[in-house]
Amino acid sequence: MGNADRVPLKVGGFAEPRVLKIGRTTTDAKLQTQWEKTEATRYLCASAYLSRPFRDSVIRTFVDEKHKALAVSYGIDPVTILKHCLAARRIGRTRDLLLLIPATLLLLAFLSPVIAGPGALVLSPVLFFVAMAAAFFIIAWEQWEIEFHIVRQNFTKKHFDPAALPRSIDRESEQVFREVDAAQKSNVMIYAAFSPFVGCGNNIGSWSVPVDVTKGKEDVTGYLQPKSFEIKDLYGEISRTLRSLDFPNCQIEDKVCISGLDIRGEEQFLPDLMERPRTRVEPSVIEEYVSAQSDQARHYQTFRVVDWSGELILSVFLRAARTGHNLFVEVSYCLLVPVDETHRRVDAMNPIPGWRDWFRLLMASAAKAVFIWLAWPFYILELAFHPLRSWLHEREVQNMIRENPAFNHGAATSLREMTCTSNLYRRYFQKLDKEMYMKILEAQILDCVVRFLDERNIDTSGLKEAQNKIINSGIIVAGGSSVEANTLAVGRGSTAVGEEPSGKGAIKFIQGLTRKVSGGDH
Repeated sequence: MGNADRVPLKVGGFAEPRVLKIGRTTTDAKLQTQWEKTEATRYLCASAYLSRPFRDSVIRTFVDEKHKALAVSYGIDPVTILKHCLAARRIGRTRDLLLLIPATLLLLAFLSPVIAGPGALVLSPVLFFVAMAAAFFIIAWEQWEIEFHIVRQNFTKKHFDPAALPRSIDRESEQVFREVDAAQKSNVMIYAAFSPFVGCGNNIGSWSVPVDVTKGKEDVTGYLQPKSFEIKDLYGEISRTLRSLDFPNCQIEDKVCISGLDIRGEEQFLPDLMERPRTRVEPSVIEEYVSAQSDQARHYQTFRVVDWSGELILSVFLRAARTGHNLFVEVSYCLLVPVDETHRRVDAMNPIPGWRDWFRLLMASAAKAVFIWLAWPFYILELAFHPLRSWLHEREVQNMIRENPAFNHGAATSLREMTCTSNLYRRYFQKLDKEMYMKILEAQILDCVVRFLDERNIDTSGLKEAQNKIINSGIIVAGGSSVEANTLAVGRGSTAVGEEPSGKGAIKFIQGLTRKVSGGDH
């Protein structure tokens, strides 16, 4: 459906294999290996070499910010991407150091007339020419190494090799890799902003329903006595129902969401004030949040579909809670769309460069050899003072943590989330697949809740009415969302009109329909 690597979806029966398959029995190591080979991972590995701002942002998030939680990057392997970012930075730093040679020659070319007198006027142009030639060859080597040797050979569509990495990795980097890998297996979401679903993309809709569990359902003999139940039993029933769909590329897990402002003093999340927060806890801790209410932390059962080789990720967050005589069920949907176009330059590159590619490389290297001197001094200063700057930054952050009890330890975003800021689909079928998954999951969750309560003699008439409204309307309005519908009915007793006016006429049509309905109600 829009992607040659995919096969048609089958609901029920045996699922056919697809690019990525994640299920309950999938081990963490297997999951990591699968995400390592997705298209999204390929694009971001290539961007590590082709975009300096991107790789600096990745290194800053994972290496420099040592006191904030890491969010899961779904559908990609951030460890592999980070390794390539560090490798690309080493190449850039090697170039900057090698440019010290032509920089010294240029300095001698300008100073030789002053030092050696008029007799050095012949030497000055020679030194200048040699310096510019050396700069050209150094920059051309860097461009060839990055684009021709690494990116074109390892990150094009049919030549993707995520393991193509230099072996020179220091001990400090290995520690960072272990932390990032551990964060990918987390069951706690420590968020910094308003939404608790950090790293899962935009909230594209939600719904919630309350049910009075003390009201028995009506039978021919009268009202039946409701049976008691535990919230974990409802979660178990929903989990079994969703697993029976046999969706390919899916994962069901339990998550606890807590703000980074609320974890200070909570040893299970922040055992050491100066270390990175812990994002994985024991299952017994998760069970405590299932059965017990908490103002700061909430438990969610999550169902996630990773499709289009990591380019489309739908996350469904479900929470059920008992409040007095009522059961409250809420569901939120989050979506990660394909990575931005800026990270897809590699798709326009031929693995075997032609003469135009070589000509473009030489011309770009020649131009860069002339203009790089405007920025090169700053690169050298950054390289020289990086250890001192890192030490000062670390000291400042530690002082902030000690002095500010409201320091936010939460994650603001994930690597996968920050690479899809345009929020655009790249294929029409990606949007259709998202709608398909949402509708199927929505119907199955509601049916499961109704069936679960019916079996316990609880009245579900109000829930069934709400179910019909949620499913039939096809409209879910969340904060900042817009309403899209082919038909629209407004008010009590209204009927949907199937016309599709365009432009400004559509707005006038809906406004007129609303006024008519409002007048009818009075």
